[in-house]
Amino acid sequence: MTAIEFYRLTEETLNNLAKAYDIEDLEKYYQLTDIESLKETRYNELDEIGQIFAQIAFHGQNAQRIDKIVDFKNNFDFIDKVTENFNPKKFLDKYENIENIENKQKAIVEELRKGLKWNSKNSNKRPDSFAKRFAGILLCAAEYLKTFATREDVVEDLMKNYTNFTSLIDYFTDRMNIGFSVPLSCDFLKEFDDRFVLPKPDVHLKDTMAKYLKKRYKDTNKDNYQCIKDTIDVVNEINAELKKEGKQEMTVYQFDRMIYLVCSQNFFLDDKTKGIKKVFLDKIE
Repeated sequence: MTAIEFYRLTEETLNNLAKAYDIEDLEKYYQLTDIESLKETRYNELDEIGQIFAQIAFHGQNAQRIDKIVDFKNNFDFIDKVTENFNPKKFLDKYENIENIENKQKAIVEELRKGLKWNSKNSNKRPDSFAKRFAGILLCAAEYLKTFATREDVVEDLMKNYTNFTSLIDYFTDRMNIGFSVPLSCDFLKEFDDRFVLPKPDVHLKDTMAKYLKKRYKDTNKDNYQCIKDTIDVVNEINAELKKEGKQEMTVYQFDRMIYLVCSQNFFLDDKTKGIKKVFLDKIE
């Protein structure tokens, strides 16, 4: 199968799924989606740095098993309170007298316990481990953002370290050294600014690319980086063919999102995550 055939199969499968789910507009999934995803919260009322702090926390919940604890959108107001209106300096000031980062995490976990729910006895045999990981994500995000004044300041800092995609991801994961893996870093960076040309090497993308390229990706940084490179290379091949046909070229972001939608069937901007049965019954009604 050639790259363009791979693309057309993905496109056809996605279009059929969208039709089954009664979704008319797929284009909105091919541009940055965080603002749309968070529109029912008070995200737009935050200042620029507060919005970035919230975005990092929003993506931080996508770490394994944290999402059901954090439930970011439904618990936005509570997390906003814990983080002092997503203000990095004020948030850090609350814990400045606590000696080390592990003790700071424990203190934040006690704050989170007042509004979030989790089973301490069933947390990978380590009580509160997932809540503690999220607390670490909040601390790292605040430490990274505390010296910036505007969104563009943060973009410029990241761009200075964007010699290639590995240098960018390495730089960001060094600052977010609790809770942020390579896939999770890509998850945030690709949604933060479209100048960061990255797919997210999650299970859906790796399974799909592995099948197409007849190879195997392990759960290592090396293989995550290889999957990113392979995806970018395939998109370049697809675009070369689209250009010959006089058609609009596609972005890495779009191709990554198409694969995600096909594999997960999670049309999150359309509230179609409950499965095809719900859509079917709604049509009957």
